[in-house]
Amino acid sequence: MQVRPYSADKDGTAVKQMWVEAGWGEYKDHERLFIEEERTLVAEADGEALAMVLSSKGDMRYLNETLALSGIGTVITDLTARKLKLSSRLTAQRVALDAADGFGFGYFDAAGKLSHHLRLGGKGKEEGPFSVRWIAYQTDEQFFELLALIKGFGDQFHQISMSEPPHIALQDLLHLPFYHRRLVADADLRRSAMSR
Repeated sequence: MQVRPYSADKDGTAVKQMWVEAGWGEYKDHERLFIEEERTLVAEADGEALAMVLSSKGDMRYLNETLALSGIGTVITDLTARKLKLSSRLTAQRVALDAADGFGFGYFDAAGKLSHHLRLGGKGKEEGPFSVRWIAYQTDEQFFELLALIKGFGDQFHQISMSEPPHIALQDLLHLPFYHRRLVADADLRRSAMSR
């Protein structure tokens, strides 16, 4: 099975057939346009789309904050492929890609303004590896607080990498700085089925 972005030319007929077979009624133009315009993935086998999932980006209000969200809008699988668990695998892939596309963490000062923060990006897997794509801080204390935040993810993510900020040598901050590099140099960072 190959997961790839939806192509209207290649997948349009298969998706229309899945739509009708699922009992969702006619495959109308506005539904076709919705699928073409959103963040749509298909699972393909032997050159034919057997499952499709799409997500929509948006935002929501929580208390006094506006939070980004990604909503799964449509999940559909061909009747002949329903026992292959394509829907759940494809949905997990779409959620992972959306999460990796723009998530960050930060701290607010007493006035409620974002003071120091970082943004992570990755390769679409929930365990990583991730990289720090953006880091902003004003003081050494804020920088150390962000490093502690990154360290706190150690039980959830396999690896987080970052470039050294200007005028800071991360190696000086580590006890046994190359110890962990030797431990994971040849390691396969994927979790085995037994560990889940």
